Parts: sequence; C-alpha cells; structure tokens
Amino acid sequence: MAQMTRVLKEKTEKRVSFEETRTPLGNFIVNGTARIKLWGGGSGTIQMNEIEIELENPEELTQEILYAELNDGGFGCEEIVSAIVDIQQEILVEREHLDEKGNPIQMGEQFIVLEKIYSDYRITKK
Repeated sequence: MAQMTRVLKEKTEKRVSFEETRTPLGNFIVNGTARIKLWGGGSGTIQMNEIEIELENPEELTQEILYAELNDGGFGCEEIVSAIVDIQQEILVEREHLDEKGNPIQMGEQFIVLEKIYSDYRITKK
C-alpha cells in the first residue's frame, strides 16, 4: 500500500506545462428565434433550424450573410423579418508541451472547440 501512495505522489508532483494557441476558423453555428410575417397577415416568432456557415476567412461574416441564412424552421411564412441568435465559432486549439524551462519538447494535441462569440445578437434586413 505504501508503494502505491508513493507512485501517486510522484505523478502529482510532476506537472506538465503547455503553451496553447487558439486559431479562429471560418465555421460558425447559429441558433435562435426568427420573427416572421405570416401568410394572410399577422406576425409571430418561431425557433429556427440550426444554421452552419462555412467561410474561407472568418472575418467575412456579415449581417447580410447571416440574414440570407435565416429560416423559419420549416414552418413556411411570407417573410422573415428579423432574428435573435447566438453565434458560435469553431476554434482550433493546439497545445505544445514544454519542459521545466519553458522550452518546447513535443507537439501536444490538436482539437476544435465551439466558442460563443455573440449571444442574443439581432439580425435585421438592411
């Protein structure tokens, strides 16, 4: 039993440090509620189907691109007037393991995370 305790203690004392690089990608996920104009008059709100937008350059995301992608969740309406959405962006995370002096010793893992960049963002026709 004493041996197991010693091994666990050695593992907790050796800390792995790393340097993390985060690179925004051009992939966005948009969810929200659309304000719609109904056929025959009237208006309402409806939950939209999730939107995936892929752009070469993440800085190209504009109100016009977002508005063109709005939907009525398959309900069918005369017009989508506006929407309130949450926008998430894919971020590439790269970790490089460092030695005790802070020098890179090996490339660590790479993975993609979704990061919310806008919450309750209003989209309207220009």
